[in-house]
This record gives sequence, C-alpha cells and structure tokens, in this order.
Amino acid sequence: MKILLATSSVTPNAGIPSFNRELCSLLNEENEVHLLVDENIESYQGYVRTYSTYGINIYNFGDASNILSKLLIENYDVIINSNSHIMSLLAAFIDNKTRLITVSHSLGTMDCDNAAFNNEYIDNIIALSSSCKNYIIHRFGIKNNDKIKVVFNSVTDNPDSAAKRQAKMTAEKIKIVFAGGSAASKSPDVVVPIVNELCKSNLPFEFYWLGITTPPLKKFQPFKDIRLILPNDERVIVTGLIPQQQAAEIIASCNVFLAPSRREGFPMALLEAMRIGCIPIVSDFRIANQEIIRDGINGFIISHKDIKSFVDRLSDIIENHANYKNVYEASNKTFVEELSFPVWRKCIYSIISRGALYHKQRRVMKKYAYKAVVNRFKLLDKYNLIENYMTEVLPCAIKFYKYYKNK
Repeated sequence: MKILLATSSVTPNAGIPSFNRELCSLLNEENEVHLLVDENIESYQGYVRTYSTYGINIYNFGDASNILSKLLIENYDVIINSNSHIMSLLAAFIDNKTRLITVSHSLGTMDCDNAAFNNEYIDNIIALSSSCKNYIIHRFGIKNNDKIKVVFNSVTDNPDSAAKRQAKMTAEKIKIVFAGGSAASKSPDVVVPIVNELCKSNLPFEFYWLGITTPPLKKFQPFKDIRLILPNDERVIVTGLIPQQQAAEIIASCNVFLAPSRREGFPMALLEAMRIGCIPIVSDFRIANQEIIRDGINGFIISHKDIKSFVDRLSDIIENHANYKNVYEASNKTFVEELSFPVWRKCIYSIISRGALYHKQRRVMKKYAYKAVVNRFKLLDKYNLIENYMTEVLPCAIKFYKYYKNK
C-alpha cells in the first residue's frame, strides 16, 4: 500500500514524534510510506535524516492552493493523521478512494478535537487509551463509536531487558526518574515537594529530572528555572533537554519511573521504562496510566496530591527494594503481553485493513462546499484565534483557510 503519515512536527524528544517514528518503522516494512509535516523541517534536518534511513520520503506542506491536488496526484491508499492540524482541514476533501485514519493522542488536546471534528469524513479513529475514546464519544456525541479503536502505544523491545532487570534488583543505589520536564500536565508541582522530602533523608538514591526546565509553572515564579527550586543535593541530577537515545538509556538504568501526571495520552517514556522492568508509580487521575498499571502488582497508583504517600512508597523501595522483585518482573510481563511491538503491529494492521468497513459511510466534500464545513464547525468564529496564536505553527493552514474561505 501507499501510505501518507501527516503530522504537526518532527521535533526531537517529544511523545508524538516518537510515536510517528515507531509507526513509520512498522509501516515501512511492507508499504511505501511518505511523511508530511506541518512545520518547516529545515530546522530539524539532522532529525529528519533518521526517517531517510527507513527509506521514507518526508515533505513539508507547500503552498495551500496546491496541497489538495498534490494529495490526489499521489493517489494514497491510506492517509493517517497523527496530530496534523492542516490535514484536519483537508479531511473533507480527500478522494473517497483513500482511507482516512486519525490518531487521538491525549485528552482535551487539539488532535482529540480533530478526530471528532472530522468524524463524518474519516474511516477510523485510533485512540491511544480508553480514556481518549470515552472523551471523544461523550464530549462530541459520536454515535458510531465502533469506528474508534483503542490501541496502546508501543516501542521496540530491548534485547538486554533481562540483564538490566537483574541489575536493578541487585543495585546498591536506587535510581528514580521523572521524565516530564516542566510541562504542567506532568505535574512538576507535585514532583518538587517529593524530591525535597526525599532529600531530607540519608537514603541512597539518585533522582533524575529529564526534560525542559523552563519556564516553570506560575506557582514557582519568580524562579525562571526548575533547577532553582530543587534542592542543591548531589543525589538530584537535572539533565535538561537531551537527545532521545540518551534519555532512553537513563530511563532504562532506573529502578522507578515516577509519573504523577494530570493528563496523558499514552506516554512513550512509560513504555520505555516498563520494557526494562522499571517500577511505575503513577497518579490516580483517570488517564491511560491507570489502564495498564495494576496497583501493587506491576506498579503503584497514588492519589495525585498525596505527597506523603509518594515519598513513603519511594522510601520503602529504596530501603527494601529486594522485596519488589515481583513488581519488576510484572512490569516487564505487562509490556511483553500487552504493549510489545508484535501486539501493536497486529492491532495497527487490523485497523488499516478494516478501514474499508466504514469507508462507504464517508461523504466526500467538494471545494465549493468548504464554507459549509467551516460554518458547521464554527471555524469562522475561531479564525482570529488561529491567525493570532498559531501563525508560527500552522502557516500553511492559514493560507489554506484563506484560500477556500472565499470559494
């Protein structure tokens, strides 16, 4: 098959580009794959070359007036929209010979709204968690919810998984990792007091804070960097933004993966941790984490703002980590049985092939009907918002919108 994967960004060290890379690797085994990107890729040429090693053609969206004709000329069998805001505007105009699939990555984000926005014109929605699926159904009143398929994320297995798990169990110093940077959805405001409390003890541990350190939440202002808020303790290592491979290696070396997130789709970093048997400690928000973590079996679920319980659990793992052998093993077992690449591959291909079941239900809109689509979804009311706040991210979308608004 000839497949187009459309996305918003190839920015390094982000969840959606990581998902896209794994998806490209999978689809390119048996298909011709093209990658189409909203943003200007000139700034990311080094990262773009990683796709070239797969033999994948990567393009920018060009002039808006030529986008649609280019897509029709290419004659794709399948177009997968993985958070491409421009492709969301195009969905109603794609020829009905092409199957359209949208990926919904997280709750309350634009890609989730995109899935519902284009429900009438797409064949399937891939939701990365049951939480995402339920959110789309209930918020937007989608009746044909059979077209929404839940497929958990995946990453390729690590051949050294068993050896690394064994090393964790015998480690003299417990390593804990938080991979959320300063993103509000990852709850750094919960992690900071946890680290502060741990550092009041003499326990042997290392705490790794991965990701962007600026800007911190308003709660932490006037400080301009997370480093200024965390204790000055040699046991706390703040890496800042580092290459993905380096971050993956740190996660693989750690005993505990701390993720007290408020909102998640299905975090790739959690998968990287579980494939090596890290012990996940997550919050009790009803998000994807809870769909795979069984409290006390393959990880731990703790009330989001219960700092004491987080600290107590981490302290117990540090002091008595030999007692957690079964949790290490269960974490990896969950990855192998539910989240591994072969499981993911089977799910993805079943959706691509089953898309035809819903294909005949999709109505194809002509260019002259674009204004009706805009009115229906109230994009006219949001045009100023798009123009004012998204010009840098979506320049082609603005052109496309202006081009068709007057047709």
